[in-house]
Order: sequence, then C-alpha cells, then structure tokens
Amino acid sequence: MKTLEPFRALALLPLLWLCSASPVSGPVRTVPFLTVDDPQTFGMMYNRRIAPLDVLFTSDVQYKRFFGHSAPGVDWTRERVVLYSAGQMSTGGFQATIRSIGFDPTTSELSITTLLEVPGPSCPVTLSLTTPYLLVKFRIPTTQPSTVAFTHLVVVEDCP
Repeated sequence: MKTLEPFRALALLPLLWLCSASPVSGPVRTVPFLTVDDPQTFGMMYNRRIAPLDVLFTSDVQYKRFFGHSAPGVDWTRERVVLYSAGQMSTGGFQATIRSIGFDPTTSELSITTLLEVPGPSCPVTLSLTTPYLLVKFRIPTTQPSTVAFTHLVVVEDCP
C-alpha cells in the first residue's frame, strides 16, 4: 500500500527562493516531458549534492555552469531542462521522479510536481549513501513562463 503526503522537509526551506509560492490557478495545461540521458551528471550528483535541489535550466550556459558540460540532446531555442534532486539519503531504495509539469497561460506560471518514493520500514535497502535525482526536458510553452512553482510529494512504499 502506498501513502501519499506532501513533502514538508525543513531542509527545503532554504530553497524557497528558487520557486514561487503562489498557487496555480486557471486552465492549467499539461506539458509533456522526457528524461534527459546525461551520464556525466551521475558522478557529480552522487559526490557533491547533499541538500535537496530544484533547478529550471533556461540555457546551455546555465547548464554548463552547473554541471561543467553542455546538455546532451537539448535544443535550447525550444526546450528547457528541470533538475530535481531529493538530496543525499542514508540508504538505497529511494527514487526521484517528476510527476507532472503544467502551465497556466493566464498567470504564465509553470508548475512542477515532484515525487519521492521512499522505502518503507520492511523494505530491503542497500546500506550506502545515495542521491536520487532526475533531469527532464520539455518544450517551452507558447507564452514564456514568468514564475515557477515546485510541489513536492512523498510516497512511502510498503514491502511484503
């Protein structure tokens, strides 16, 4: 059985400046997205990123400044990239995903909902530090987004 609840970790409080706190209203349109396959980010995310992190990359310069290399397979004239990292965890078994991306053309707000799957107390896990994260790309909506709002959800997985 899965339990779904909002993620209210105090560790995210310093990151509030990265996203807008305004609620999404109006006719929100679903924005399709694809996973960005960038194996060069693996070592960096697992070795240096301890705190949870949300980033909307709007240019290759910004991506390169963060990761040290260009984003593979991204057309920056038509696409943007989102990084969601749940931060460093003390065991394995965690999975970070982007649940949805929406755009409200009346407010020009981009809303990104993330999901962290957490192993329940009876789940077998690896005993090593992990940093669950995900990179996705999406087409820029016809109206350029003026604000970005991240919503974080957590699902605790029960294991047999």
